[in-house]
Amino acid sequence: MKNCKILELFFFPIVIAFSISGCANGSKKQSVWQPNILWITCEDISPHLGCYGDEYAYTPTLDSLAKSGIIFSNAFSAASVCTPARSSIITGVYASSMGTQHLRAEMTLSKNLKCFPEYLRIDGYYCTNNSKEDYNFETPVAVWDESSKEAHWRNRKPGQSFFSVFNYTLTHQSQTRYGERELLARNAKLPEEARHRWEDAPVPSYYPDTRVVKANIAALHTQITLLDYEVKNLLSELMEDGLEEKTIIFFFSDHGDGLPRHKRWLHDTGTKVPFMVYIPEKYRSLSSFQNNTVVSDLVSFEDLAPTVLSLAGIPIPEYMNGNVFLNKDEYQKREAIFTIRDRVDENYLFSRGVRESKFHYIRNFFPLLPRMPFSGYSEITPIRKEIRRLNNDGKLNGRSAWLVQETTPFEELYDIETDPEEMNNLATDPAYAKELARMQKHLKKWMIESKDLSLIPEPEMIRQSGELSSYDVFSSKSSLFFEEAFNAAEKVGKVQDVNELIQDTKSRSVITQFWSLVALMYLQNNGVEIPVPELEPQLNNSSEIIRIKTAELILWEGKNAKANKTITDCLNQDDSATKMVAVSSLFRLFQKNKIDALAYKALLMDSNFKKTANYSTYIENMVQQMYSR
Repeated sequence: MKNCKILELFFFPIVIAFSISGCANGSKKQSVWQPNILWITCEDISPHLGCYGDEYAYTPTLDSLAKSGIIFSNAFSAASVCTPARSSIITGVYASSMGTQHLRAEMTLSKNLKCFPEYLRIDGYYCTNNSKEDYNFETPVAVWDESSKEAHWRNRKPGQSFFSVFNYTLTHQSQTRYGERELLARNAKLPEEARHRWEDAPVPSYYPDTRVVKANIAALHTQITLLDYEVKNLLSELMEDGLEEKTIIFFFSDHGDGLPRHKRWLHDTGTKVPFMVYIPEKYRSLSSFQNNTVVSDLVSFEDLAPTVLSLAGIPIPEYMNGNVFLNKDEYQKREAIFTIRDRVDENYLFSRGVRESKFHYIRNFFPLLPRMPFSGYSEITPIRKEIRRLNNDGKLNGRSAWLVQETTPFEELYDIETDPEEMNNLATDPAYAKELARMQKHLKKWMIESKDLSLIPEPEMIRQSGELSSYDVFSSKSSLFFEEAFNAAEKVGKVQDVNELIQDTKSRSVITQFWSLVALMYLQNNGVEIPVPELEPQLNNSSEIIRIKTAELILWEGKNAKANKTITDCLNQDDSATKMVAVSSLFRLFQKNKIDALAYKALLMDSNFKKTANYSTYIENMVQQMYSR
């Protein structure tokens, strides 16, 4: 569209002499020394800023911040959707270790963990959040002095150090899914140089190059430009208060764009985020990097909590999983980062990513699912609707058909340097066998050591946790427990002996039973004959989730009255998580034309799923989709 103008509106080098006597010997820094810390955060954008080389962007304020600060070119969200990402940000702990990995699951936070602003408040900081929390657990009262739309550093005591978060929602997925008419109206209110014409929008190779797609991309960029104006206003307030040289400023997004193949996917488009830090001259000695530089070191969201505590001179709790990436005395360079994707709305997903500087490995533990599964919340996104329409008309091919693939590879490996769009999967290429094996080993080690709770089916994790936090319940489990769970899950997608998997369904472990059934489903979907009569005894299993998945596998082969009754019984359970799994199984069977959806209409309409709290909207989305076809 145009090259971005750099507005020198905020940052000018000011040399301020200061003393940090006493710091060298480890004594506590005084509040007069401690920096103010400002987080400017936004939602659902990949690095679509001029300072990241996006010529279609118009982001002069953020470009100015970047020019005077540090650009991190390899910063990644811990998860591809908001609540698990935010739970990792606020605690410095992997969401998959806390049980907060599923979208809006509302888990219990362990009393052995704190949200990091609590440590700042104990040390005298005034901590504010304006205003989104969304951590997947109830926010402890000790986290914020203020958390509301009125929260501001200006409400602190005179001279008190502050940590303030301002989260802007203009770029959220829900705010960017409009068409040409609204695009024209919003751009008409902007100066000529800031407007985004849909005709000029760049289209990635994995999208069809159509007018609808271009308009949706232009809408996203328009919202990013509107965000830039809001950031300008906030920085002006900082200047008005004379705090620009007393405040370390962070800017980042919570994950990638709210578009197909971005948010909700583990590819770079879903997890790589714009991330920059401005450090005033007064605190420059703290930093491992100089301002006005681009840093390619890997950064993950778990690193934010320990890094902020480090900058404030506060000891870092041992339980935190992140590395310090700024304070040069504690800087720890990463060789890799790990990303997660778990249940998102009604989609039971389970994928893990290992991202190095050159290679990216993704392991999909539910490869039966399509690349772009139905999602009630996201289906109205213009690009998604356009892809669905073109696919129904048989007009997608090549790269533009990537999103409509009916299954997902169980492994993906990409060379980021030669294939930045991650379209050429190298996982089956013998030339990359060494890299694949190394990444597989790295992922296994991390999942076992971090005690990845997605190895346990969500309803089972909830059942075993009870009123306690999943972190507390499962952190006491041995590494052997998680190694056995991983070994069971690892069978999914690979060539397996059917008879051995049948035997595994009789294991004492619900986890082993579950993954054996998923592995059998994968083989079944690929034409392997499954001896259904041998599985029928599992319809009487004490675990509801095992009964459901067994019934799903049996119904795939044809009508079966006992399997039908199994799912019917589970639909009438009060347990909403179990009910969710049952409807998910029905939905998969329906999509593959394995059941008559109308036969379940009366049952589903009469069931009490609308009374359940956490999952009712997701269940209703699937049910309505079944009725609409």
